[in-house]
Amino acid sequence: MSSKILTILDAAGENASFDLNMHWHRRDIPLGHYSAPALAEARLHATRDEFLDWVHQAGELEVDGKSVAQHLALNDGFSAWWLSPLFERYPLIYGKALFEIFKLRALELFLEQFEITEVVLYSNDARLICAVTALCAASGRECKIAQPSQTKPAQPFIARIKSWCRKQGVRHVAVAAVLNIRFLLRWLMATRRHFPRKPKVSPGGGIVVGTWFPNHDLKAAARGQFVSSYIPGLMPILEQSADHVHWFFMQARDDAAEAVRQRDKVAGAYAGMTFWEECVGLSDIPGVLAESLRMVCAASKLEGHLDRLSQWPGSRVNIRAYIQKLWDDGIVSDAMLSRLLLRRGIKNYVRAIGPQRVFLTTSELQFWERLLFCEAHKQNIPCIALQHSVISEVGFRTCLSEKMAANTDLMRQLPDVFVCNGNAARDVMVRGGCPPSMLRMAETLRYQYLREVSVKTCDQPHKLVVITGYGVDEVQAQFDLLLNALRNGAGSRYSEIVIKGHPVHPVSDLIKKMDFAQYGVVEIKTPVGEMLKEPAVFYVANSTAVAIEVMYARHPLIVQGVEDDFNFSPLAGQKGICFVHTPQELRQALENPQPATLQEDFFFFGAELGEWKKLLADFM
Repeated sequence: MSSKILTILDAAGENASFDLNMHWHRRDIPLGHYSAPALAEARLHATRDEFLDWVHQAGELEVDGKSVAQHLALNDGFSAWWLSPLFERYPLIYGKALFEIFKLRALELFLEQFEITEVVLYSNDARLICAVTALCAASGRECKIAQPSQTKPAQPFIARIKSWCRKQGVRHVAVAAVLNIRFLLRWLMATRRHFPRKPKVSPGGGIVVGTWFPNHDLKAAARGQFVSSYIPGLMPILEQSADHVHWFFMQARDDAAEAVRQRDKVAGAYAGMTFWEECVGLSDIPGVLAESLRMVCAASKLEGHLDRLSQWPGSRVNIRAYIQKLWDDGIVSDAMLSRLLLRRGIKNYVRAIGPQRVFLTTSELQFWERLLFCEAHKQNIPCIALQHSVISEVGFRTCLSEKMAANTDLMRQLPDVFVCNGNAARDVMVRGGCPPSMLRMAETLRYQYLREVSVKTCDQPHKLVVITGYGVDEVQAQFDLLLNALRNGAGSRYSEIVIKGHPVHPVSDLIKKMDFAQYGVVEIKTPVGEMLKEPAVFYVANSTAVAIEVMYARHPLIVQGVEDDFNFSPLAGQKGICFVHTPQELRQALENPQPATLQEDFFFFGAELGEWKKLLADFM
């Protein structure tokens, strides 16, 4: 058979030269070339299903007669595997690694389809070199590496520590003990000391609402009232349905003292407002530290089996190069310790609050929710998860393989009912493998105001509103596009340019660092609902659900596009959406902004929240 060579171009500036050419990071490519991101996106759902199978397979991998999940079991039988970022399945937690894995799988199929005999890789990326070299070796193909420069990539901190330990003969668990003690001391001083010594828990049967804080109406807070901006219309119904409504908060900001101050200001009649941090006492610290060190020991034992754990199902692809850091950071480092602290706080809270009628969360099926559901189910308390925002095709947390759905340990961590706020969300969850029996439709709560939003329309708005997301890389990419567009005169038609940051990722420092002030750009804290009432053009982050609100308000919308990542936009797949990838595209969109429309049944708007009343009546 004649040879056929594929050139993979990872570094910019390299010239294509062989039979077939693939660009590893780019979509905008010469005619006749192939784009790895585009190939990965084309088989998104198939690779997603394989990914879910791999996650299940990794947890069930047998080592010395026990599964990985069993090796990571705590004293009470709960496995820390469920807390690991590998199981979390969320692309933003994996960072760029997960999309790289999806591209690697697409590459394998490409090699088979075109009967490639040799690969020439232009790259300095150590992980990519390792993965492609291993794939070629496993499939009997020759692989040549051409490095444009010899710059050695920086080694992750944990990896450097482990390497040093091996050289010095120091046990990794000893170093982990020092680092974890350091983390605990910092947490006690920077966070825990700002909370009451004993948790503010008011026992009494009723409803527990788990959600993020802050999430309340600031105007109501100024009057000493608490009105959740996530479930505003549901609050009166909850109060009518139960004698007690308890609020259990995840803190969404770094300033613990300010969070406590705000909570105490709005508590009022809601005496049952509790942060998880205040449920962790000094007496809990030794036990949590011991659990974390036990995980370090277990992970060290499993380290030698990571190659087997990293094997993609039904494939020659091995993803160890991409999951090694996640393994180290998620199980060996203080990330696991912080989740074990959270678990202890949740266990203490559920014990202190006593028997309840139902637990309810504003849900994205994050690990803290699964911990809360797990503890509630131990007390035979039913759980409801209500859709927090929108459900993305690439969220993956809401996706289940058949084998996952058959795992009783996992299903105990999921709600009895997941409430979808529209057909769009339900369709995504069903396609992702969520059992239809778990799903129920009820009126949207957070976006109910969009039903009658009053908008002042204007043919040529002269205000530009920039809404950011919560991913660090995403914010930087969005700001880079904006700054380049402004430098080329894109802001000339706007008399006002404002930026609103995500509460999880403040942007004040970055705005100053990038000197947006020279273009008259200012940061604002105005609620999105208020901004939608005035004429404006909105340039929003790829991942933010604000894009949906802008469309319902019929404003011109520009959405940050992605070139080398998953498309997190809740509008992905919708027709007529303006996605921008380059400064030139953004400049053109800003000069000629266009409104867009959305499918009518995206959200379910019902009269007087009738479906919610029926749902709660079933549990009360």
